[in-house]
Amino acid sequence: LPDRVTGDVTRLRQVLSNLLSNALKFTQQGSVTLSVVREGAQWRFTVRDTGIGIAEEAQGRLFQPFAQADASTTRRFGGTGLGLYISRRLVDLMGGQLTLRSTLGEGTEFSVLLRLEDAGQANREAGPRSITSPSTAPRAAQRLAGVRLLAVDDSEINLEVLSRLLVREGAEVVCEPAAAPALARLQRHEAFAAVLMDIQMPGMDGLEATRRIRQIPGLARLPVLALTAGALADERRRALEAGMDDFLTKPIAVAKLVETLGRHVGARAQSGADTSLLATLPASPLKPGLEGLNLAAALPRLGDDLPLFHRLLARLLDTHDTAWVAGLSAMDSPALQAALHKLRGTASMLGAERVEQLATQAEAQLRQGLPPAELSPQLEALGDAFSQLRQLAEPMLAQARSPVEPTIAADLPAPEQGAARLAELLLLLSQQDLGAADAFDALRHWLCAQGLPTAELGRLQHRIADLDFAPAHQFLTEWQASNASPRQA
Repeated sequence: LPDRVTGDVTRLRQVLSNLLSNALKFTQQGSVTLSVVREGAQWRFTVRDTGIGIAEEAQGRLFQPFAQADASTTRRFGGTGLGLYISRRLVDLMGGQLTLRSTLGEGTEFSVLLRLEDAGQANREAGPRSITSPSTAPRAAQRLAGVRLLAVDDSEINLEVLSRLLVREGAEVVCEPAAAPALARLQRHEAFAAVLMDIQMPGMDGLEATRRIRQIPGLARLPVLALTAGALADERRRALEAGMDDFLTKPIAVAKLVETLGRHVGARAQSGADTSLLATLPASPLKPGLEGLNLAAALPRLGDDLPLFHRLLARLLDTHDTAWVAGLSAMDSPALQAALHKLRGTASMLGAERVEQLATQAEAQLRQGLPPAELSPQLEALGDAFSQLRQLAEPMLAQARSPVEPTIAADLPAPEQGAARLAELLLLLSQQDLGAADAFDALRHWLCAQGLPTAELGRLQHRIADLDFAPAHQFLTEWQASNASPRQA
């Protein structure tokens, strides 16, 4: 085998870490092995275990989001059921294949087949074999590095998602929930390369805000990009007439967002290869994990950030409760239209397709002149859709809020095995390795049994999920030092 090959080391490490973590989790005795063989121009990475195995009827659904072999698996071993779903998508993105063979009671074999190029004789070194990646060398500059942007939207959810997408590309983002404070910043001559402006907002809308921006000395040519959940030709025309420079339709695809900003703020926003998972991820053939919630569409929009998805979905359900739905019937036509427009943009972002569909239909009927009083059936259906979504999503959100599921002592690793896994987790955290999330998930029951408080586990889980590895490493190192002789589980 060559000493070095070229591929995406970050994604491959994440996939293999997840497969190995699962194998260790489900193998109480026996062995777990990782083998690598070359097959022509391709490489096969195989993870085999002698664990509990997977029933044939359950194998077909394992690559669907939130799927596990059965309910007892979740109770005994924990986990969200997303690891294999994301692993397959990452392998697909690298142009490879992830396959499964398993026999119940005998063990499981996962195989990753990838095309990896020989890095060449000149780059070979004596020592451990490794995989190098362009992303591990000095990376190309982020496409929006150094670009300062002003984002204006009355939806907190939209602002949070937009900010995360832009910051990931290197931009500095200032967010405002209304037009007036955004105008105040510009009137104070705060410097921005562009403004991302929602069109429909309460009070001063984005069109009027743009007209006022054009009256501020020196800002006649400041790029102002319209953000809207609508895609009507008339709305585009009004946006351009108000002085806006371009138009972005929610939910916003990050590739389109960066490309549009690049055209208006300069070539630096287009430099470098597009390494964003969001921009290159092909449409997933997988069905959503919950009826009425298209996870396969929503997760790529959020950078596959599952904790962010959980947080935003919980916020959507909390702020659109039965009282909110009941209050719609008391609104006049402009207020109701604005509320529905805002809702459909947020619902679309999170893949809440039934809610989005009903809000879109009701908004369109208001635009056509239907009185709010005649929308009662549609608003009632919207309330039912929220109730159904809340009922279906609650188990998932409850699991996300509770970092530790009930377990039994027999499921816990032996003290020495737990200590070894903790050392592995600390190493992954120190290396900023994405496999730390899976390693933590496999170890959290043991950490709880060793006396780590549930609240601390929750904070630790969120730090690791947000890739905030340094403070997680520091906390666990200090905890380990103070528990040098952990008690028997």
